Amino acid sequence: MKKIVLFGDSLLAGVMNGEPSDILDKYILDELAGMGFPRVSLSQVGQSGRVFF
Repeated sequence: MKKIVLFGDSLLAGVMNGEPSDILDKYILDELAGMGFPRVSLSQVGQSGRVFF
């Protein structure tokens, strides 16, 4: 199984309108599966309030 590490701000950390959300994770995994990568895991290291440039 492949692992993808994602880092970024609160959107990537899975916070939407102040509440936890996994919508981005589901979207990324669905897209990867559609491209032929069904066995992928995501590791989130996003931090709320962080800005990466």
